[in-house]
Order: sequence, then structure tokens, then C-alpha cells
Amino acid sequence: MRPVSEEARQNAIAMQFHAYHEEAQKTIRNPDQLEKVLMDIEAKLAAIPALGTQLSELPVVVSMLRSYIKRDYTDIPTGVICAIVATCAYIVAPKDLIPDNISIIGHLDDAAVLAICLKLISADLEAYKAWRSNNYSI
Repeated sequence: MRPVSEEARQNAIAMQFHAYHEEAQKTIRNPDQLEKVLMDIEAKLAAIPALGTQLSELPVVVSMLRSYIKRDYTDIPTGVICAIVATCAYIVAPKDLIPDNISIIGHLDDAAVLAICLKLISADLEAYKAWRSNNYSI
């Protein structure tokens, strides 16, 4: 068996990316389909041992923010939106409590801030999940 050339490998990757890109364009035009993708990611993340429960909330947060921005779901206290945005700002900030360039431990503070935020907004996430299940035809 002859090894695959780098050019052939790059072409295969490009073709696959193009197919995913086309599918993504269709998905973002269909709110129900986009919500299904987020729910699929939620389920997949939930299956990860130890961290899955918290990680699975991330697509729910994205979905809730998306619905809030579109004004489909506005039953969210301003403090919850501020907590989510502040958490995102902290995570992407180049300088925070523990610099991210410190291997492994550099992301511990980000994880802690995220965990605190998720705990603070957990009731609102549950309320949104209930609303979402009644408002998307998935």
C-alpha cells in the first residue's frame, strides 16, 4: 500500500470541509435545525466522564443567548446576561488571574469562573430548557 501524498491529504480535507461548510450554511438558515445541532452537542458533551454535566450546559448557554438576542426568549434577568458576557470576557481576556500560557493550570481559573457562572445561572438554564422544548419543533 502506497502512502497518501500530502497534497492528496490536503485535498481530501478541503473537500470534507467544503461539505461541512455547505451543511453549516443550510443549518444556520433553519432555527430548528440549528437548535437540534446545539442539543446534539449538549448530549454528546454530557456523556464525557466527570466534566460532562457542566460541559453539556455550554450549548444551552449559546442557545439561550441566541434566543435572547433574537428576542425570541426574553425571560432572562439582566444579571444573568451580564454574568454570561462577563464570563466570556474573562475567558478570552489575554491577562487574567492565572495566565493561559502556563501549561494546564493556566486554564484552571477560566474553568472555575465558568463553573461559578453555570452554578449562578442554573435555574435560568433549566427554565430556558423548558421553554426551548415547547418552542422548537425538533
